[in-house]
Amino acid sequence: ASIDAEGGLSAMLERLRVLNPDGFGVLDAQNPRRVMRALERCLASGRTLLELQMEFASRPEPYPEHEKYLIQLERDPESLRARVAQRVDLMLAAGLIEEVRALKGKGIESNPSAASAIGYRETLSYINGDLSTAELRLAIIQNIMHLVKKQRTWFRSQIREPDERIILV
Repeated sequence: ASIDAEGGLSAMLERLRVLNPDGFGVLDAQNPRRVMRALERCLASGRTLLELQMEFASRPEPYPEHEKYLIQLERDPESLRARVAQRVDLMLAAGLIEEVRALKGKGIESNPSAASAIGYRETLSYINGDLSTAELRLAIIQNIMHLVKKQRTWFRSQIREPDERIILV
């Protein structure tokens, strides 16, 4: 049985609080996967999250003798959306619906991570009669575009102070 099988997020947080009386540091306590991984790390190491975070922060920068560059490739939104739509059309033509039907028969819906993956969750809705074929295509495109926006936002948040080593293309 996994750690989260007994009581869900609230039970994991309570166990984590007992192991971490000084707090969770930068842990996103609303994210069940991160809470579960944090609990696993504390149980496996016998250390608190703050100790583990401080140890990680004190590690030397990887490959300090090398200069590093960040190259971020950007596409204009219209071109990106067209490419996503083309990819979705290829996925559907290659048998996405049949693949998900077969996976449904093998119990994919009992695996929340797999069943909620972009492409699979919309196709499951289609198979269950909640979406038409046109709605399926549009839902996959829309959800991929939401993910793209999230990823772009995340990358922007990682670039705090642009310098000559950051190249935006």
